[in-house]
Amino acid sequence: MEARSPRKRVRSLPSVRFLLPLLLLLTVVLSACVGGRFEAKGWSGIALSGDDLVIGATDGSLLSLRENGVRRWKFPQGESEEVAAIYAKPAISDGKAYVGEYNGFLYAIDLESGNLLWKADAGEAVVGGAVVANGKVVVGTSEGKLLAYNANQGGTPLWEFPADGEVGKIWSSPVIHDGVIYFGALDHKMYAVSLETGLAVWNQPFEAEGAITTTPLIADGKVFIGSFDKFFYALDASTGQMVSQLEGAGWFWGGAITDGKFIYAGNLDGYLYAWDGRSIEAQRRFFAEGAIVAPPILVGDDWIAVASDNERVHVLDRETFAEVWTFVVGSRIRAGMASNGDLLYVSSIKNVLTALDVGERRQLWSEPLRD
Repeated sequence: MEARSPRKRVRSLPSVRFLLPLLLLLTVVLSACVGGRFEAKGWSGIALSGDDLVIGATDGSLLSLRENGVRRWKFPQGESEEVAAIYAKPAISDGKAYVGEYNGFLYAIDLESGNLLWKADAGEAVVGGAVVANGKVVVGTSEGKLLAYNANQGGTPLWEFPADGEVGKIWSSPVIHDGVIYFGALDHKMYAVSLETGLAVWNQPFEAEGAITTTPLIADGKVFIGSFDKFFYALDASTGQMVSQLEGAGWFWGGAITDGKFIYAGNLDGYLYAWDGRSIEAQRRFFAEGAIVAPPILVGDDWIAVASDNERVHVLDRETFAEVWTFVVGSRIRAGMASNGDLLYVSSIKNVLTALDVGERRQLWSEPLRD
């Protein structure tokens, strides 16, 4: 059956269960100064640097921990920098961690020492993550600008997209593939931009009927992204034309992953969808009993893990999609997880980092991230 055009849909009024997405938006949009102090709270994803973990705390500091949970360093030390909330996973490249913060700055941190190498003023709050390739670090802002910097020295941007004006607020973490940067924005559009020049690659952006905050997934010549219009799309990576689409019952907030067989995407309706990228229906679904904000993650050779606002991590068998283990974290999970072999690392909204051994079905350790 031919995929329907996104222009021809009829939308019903939102129900009470979709108040959660509005609250998620308000968490960022309505963050304000209280008594002269910035009060926004983030939910940083977890990045791996070898066996070490790099993650942001809710006070905006960046931490490096050993695989056993022992802290290596914290940035900043003392009051040397007035940092703010971190809402995305730090980017790791060439011995550096790059992180954009809600205070509007992009930081480059030495992974060995935790020292600041450089910072750049992006001009407006950074919600999505940074991405690094070919000596450039790229980040989007809530002002509607995509900026590229020299990854070794920062400074003024090498280019801005768009060169004139702005697009919608960029909360999507960009992805770079074959010299092209793919990202979505709150103006309902998906863009493709040349990493070298900062110019648009597609003749026109793809337009959905809702905001796009998902991190794009590139696979099999397609770009997979979800939208607040309740659809998950497969686009031709070279043209931006829609190839197929999957409908959910709620917003697609976080990104997707693939194991080469299925595309796995979580939805605020509480379902994890396993989709072949071509059909109009999902091949499999798992109900996590809570809104899924964080992307799912592959663990070891046999499992996929998904976490949600039901305060649990669900581990599924990839072959059968049956649940094999549930771990109760005790608070909501909205940040991207990390895995290393059979080990799974989870950060909760209460800013506690937990390490799980999925193979042995047990918790290894749990560490608060704030002092």
